[in-house]
Amino acid sequence: MKKYFLLLTLLSSITLAAQVYPTTRGLFLNLHVGAASVAYDDVNDESAGGGGVGLRAGYGITPTTTLYLGIAGYNISGNSNTIFLEDYPVGIFEIGSRFHFGKKVKPLMFYLDVALQGVRATPFDEPAEVTLNGGGLAVAPGLMYFFTDRLAIDAQLRLGGGRINEFESGNLSVDVSDENFNYGLSRLTVGMTFFPF
Repeated sequence: MKKYFLLLTLLSSITLAAQVYPTTRGLFLNLHVGAASVAYDDVNDESAGGGGVGLRAGYGITPTTTLYLGIAGYNISGNSNTIFLEDYPVGIFEIGSRFHFGKKVKPLMFYLDVALQGVRATPFDEPAEVTLNGGGLAVAPGLMYFFTDRLAIDAQLRLGGGRINEFESGNLSVDVSDENFNYGLSRLTVGMTFFPF
């Protein structure tokens, strides 16, 4: 009986030593890779997809709330049935908040991102290079698994959309905010999140 008691005590001490207490306050860094899908109104109603990378940096003002800025770049493989190039770049800028849920004594943590996003795409190059500028909103449920108190693997599904409000070519820009030219942008990303201090 005494041997079993000693064994249970040893196992309990090992478990407690390995316990992870996730930290979600302070400086926040996230580097991720992902796949994106983009769709535009009145363009054969078909979406195009591609891969890319992104970075977010911010600050956890409370254990529940983190404010951040983010940038990302994707190379989209256009659909041959549309008027767009077969491959073109899409840049994304975002400012948002992340809200963490769950107990702070478990390595698995759920969160919800809500962000304003700006989008810049260059899907035309003939007869001249044309860039589309727009803005919108994004919502992203996600999941973090903490390996240590401050380092986690991070996966999320980001759903967003908005309106293209400007066509730009060289020094010429045209306001199209009244044309109801909408877009949808979804992203599935996996990366690492770090709260260094």
